[in-house]
Amino acid sequence: MAEGKRDYTKLILGLGLGVLAYFGIIVPILQKLGIKDSPEDEANKQAINNTPGWNPNYYKGKPSPGLNRINTLIQYAKDIKNSFDVFSWTGLIPLNDDESKISATIKQLKNQTELSLLVNSFYALYSRDLLENLTDKLSTSEINPILIFASNLPK
Repeated sequence: MAEGKRDYTKLILGLGLGVLAYFGIIVPILQKLGIKDSPEDEANKQAINNTPGWNPNYYKGKPSPGLNRINTLIQYAKDIKNSFDVFSWTGLIPLNDDESKISATIKQLKNQTELSLLVNSFYALYSRDLLENLTDKLSTSEINPILIFASNLPK
């Protein structure tokens, strides 16, 4: 009878260690490799899905913000592009992205229509999706405030 209890104890301990190893070691490794999304990545995806301005066609059919504001948004697209891969004085060694300038530029937007126009302008100028560039270049902690701000912009 004591042997039977001991077998269950070993089984329960083995399962417990397996669960700890999975959640404590394997899941963090998968998240670092980008194979499994972290809770922050899941929250980012949710914020993106709930933000219509990331769609470059959302602005169509909305009232125009005016020619001056459209020109300003085009300049914002250029500013953001110039903030990616800031080079050293030699021009050969990429230093880093200017996350604060990217964030400050996006925080000048007034609504989802302007975000959509910015996304559209970025694509028209560089044939690249702005959101893809942001997620490729910025870490989760750097992009989180941008996504939260964009999701809270009025429609």
